[in-house]
Amino acid sequence: MFLVIVCALRVPEDILSEMLEYISGVHETEKKYHHDTIKELNSEMELINTRTDKLTDLLLNDLITKEVYDRKLLQLQTRRKEITVKQQEHQEGNEEFKIALSTLLTLASKASGLFESSKTPLKRTLVTFVSRQHKLDR
Repeated sequence: MFLVIVCALRVPEDILSEMLEYISGVHETEKKYHHDTIKELNSEMELINTRTDKLTDLLLNDLITKEVYDRKLLQLQTRRKEITVKQQEHQEGNEEFKIALSTLLTLASKASGLFESSKTPLKRTLVTFVSRQHKLDR
C-alpha cells in the first residue's frame, strides 16, 4: 500500500525538468526583485546618513534648536532601524527556497526507487514519518 502511495509521488522526467526550469525562472525573477530592493534600501540609507550629517551641521551652526535636532534625529534613526530590518529580511531565505523546492521535487520523483532499495528499518521509519504527517494534515 505504501509503495503505491510513494509511486504516485513520482513525477515524470520531462515534467520534472519543466518544473525545475520554471522554479529556476521564478528564482531569477526573485533575485532581480531582491537586488532592486536592496539597491533602493541602500540608497535610502545613504540619504538618511546625509540628512543626519546636515542635521548635525545645522545644530552646530545654531540654525536649529537642540529639541528640533533631537526630534529629527530620532525620526532618522527610527527609519534607519526599519531599513536595517528590511535588509536583513531580504538576506535570509533568498536561495534556500529554490534549493528546498528543487530537492523536494527530485526526491518525490525518486521516492519509489529509494524506498524499494532501502533496508527494512529505513522503510519502517519512512512509513512512520509519512503516516504521522498524514495524521497532522487531517
